[in-house]
Amino acid sequence: MALAAYRSLIRSAKLAFHSDTTVLTAAILESRKGFETNRSAAADAAQELIKNAHEIADVLRKNVVQGRKAAEDENMYRMYPQRGRRGKGGGGGS
Repeated sequence: MALAAYRSLIRSAKLAFHSDTTVLTAAILESRKGFETNRSAAADAAQELIKNAHEIADVLRKNVVQGRKAAEDENMYRMYPQRGRRGKGGGGGS
């Protein structure tokens, strides 16, 4: 179960941060660190940590949008929602 949660978290990070390698690398390293730190957690605590990892993966898939400052206006940002995003207001286009 922990491996499935870890893989889900990494896949979600790759989807959310695919165009930002710095943030993607940091997310992957932090995920690994969290799982390594809690490797020998008690069964009850491990279940809660696995649940949290799945919830974080869900937030990354549904609620994170990448954006960049628009060259033509310093106060404008271009938003890049992910394709195939599901959930409330997700859409994402084709």
